[in-house]
Amino acid sequence: MRTNIRLWLLLGATVAVRCWFLITHRLDSDEPQHLHVAWAWTRGLVQYRDVFDNHLPLLHVLFAPLLAVVPEGSQVFSIARWAIAPFAIACAWLLYSFVRPMFGTRTAIAAAVLFSVLPPWMPKSVEFRNDVLWIFFWLAALALLARRSRAAFLLAGIALGLSLLASVKTIPLLLAHLLVLVTQRRPVAIRAALQIAVGMAIPLGIAAACMLAVGALDDLVFATISYNAAAPVPAVRRIGGVIAFAIGAPLLVLAWTRAGRNLDHPVARLVLFTIWYTAVLLCFWPIVTGRDFLPIVPVAAIAVAMRLPERRWLGALTAATIAAVVLSVIYDRPWRPPEQWRGHIVDAAVRVTAPDDYVFDLKGDAIFRRRPVYYVYEDVGRALIETGAIPDAGPEQIAARGCCAAIRDVTHIPTRTRAFLNKHFIGGKGPLRVCGVRVTGPTFDIAVPQTYAVLARDPHRVVIDGVPYRGPRRLEAGQHSLSGGGNGEVTVIWWRAAREAL
Repeated sequence: MRTNIRLWLLLGATVAVRCWFLITHRLDSDEPQHLHVAWAWTRGLVQYRDVFDNHLPLLHVLFAPLLAVVPEGSQVFSIARWAIAPFAIACAWLLYSFVRPMFGTRTAIAAAVLFSVLPPWMPKSVEFRNDVLWIFFWLAALALLARRSRAAFLLAGIALGLSLLASVKTIPLLLAHLLVLVTQRRPVAIRAALQIAVGMAIPLGIAAACMLAVGALDDLVFATISYNAAAPVPAVRRIGGVIAFAIGAPLLVLAWTRAGRNLDHPVARLVLFTIWYTAVLLCFWPIVTGRDFLPIVPVAAIAVAMRLPERRWLGALTAATIAAVVLSVIYDRPWRPPEQWRGHIVDAAVRVTAPDDYVFDLKGDAIFRRRPVYYVYEDVGRALIETGAIPDAGPEQIAARGCCAAIRDVTHIPTRTRAFLNKHFIGGKGPLRVCGVRVTGPTFDIAVPQTYAVLARDPHRVVIDGVPYRGPRRLEAGQHSLSGGGNGEVTVIWWRAAREAL
């Protein structure tokens, strides 16, 4: 009884640690992007066709109802993180369900507890991101296959299909599992393989049919596959990756088997999976990040769990859990100053703009406002613009959509668009800047046709294009004349921002 109480206390402590990470972990740039796409669905916009996104759609479709009811403001980040937390917590239970039939209850419990707090899973799984669903459905498939019930293979296939709809990184996962079967020379049951294939086809077929019905299937294929695969990768790395995969990975497998390992043992499958998955990522994946190695974390948790001593098992598990939390804290560096800029962008955009206005940002940072440009400016997008594969058409798109709000100047903005914004937008002390110009001469230029107001000591003495100023009015793109009427400097600014201190 005392052991059970101590174990439940340990489980409760891991949940408390997760809650602490959820609150203190810095916002990632992908979180507003995911939230923006989910919000776009609530506005009748179709992902890929109307709103560019280089992720598969499950996360956004699943959480679109949440974005339809949350208040517009920076609190959306906390709400979304709490909303996705049950999926992250359930991943530990799914790992327990997968491990228990192979290694017993104690090892399964220890693996689940350690996995829940190990880095990079702990810091990354508190974020609102597709990786949480990716791992959730992959572990669900493994847990189903471990049960070996009559419907397990079909349900596992459905889970794998949902995992793929959450992230394209399911492809190297599946390839690694297939390579494990080849390495072990295990016979494949045709019926089981067909059930898995049919199961995968169900969610994938439904998604494809829905996208085809709204005219977005080609856009989905381009954005999630062609676009990501087009990331500029040096030829040396591509060739080296092929050579390393063809020679290096098999040598690792051979060395491990020559050490007298039994390829039929469950441990062998885990080791081989780790080798093959790592090899596929390092050799072929265009851009490798720490998040890509999340499937290795549960394997590491299982490995540690199997090494815990039988005597004083709970004490050893507690010590290992504390060590894992410390590693996550070091990985996350919570002592860094909190990053409030992303929340400020959302609040400023809601305050300054109307629901139908456009806001220029990198990849949906304003969340509740449409972007005037189609492509996002993350690593792949910026690289493709620099190489000319994607045109830097920001100035034309901003002007065509009458977008008069933009984030402050940052280096990630493409060169041509950045120059346009710096010339025709003012402000920048806060998170947003707006269309406008400070006029000291007889003429000024307008780049974005919109409604403008005048800020001056006595605005009624200002004359624009021969017409006395009597309130906000529309100005077309081009050069305009201005008589200051003795006001000195006159600011012509987008009318919605006239009362804002920018």
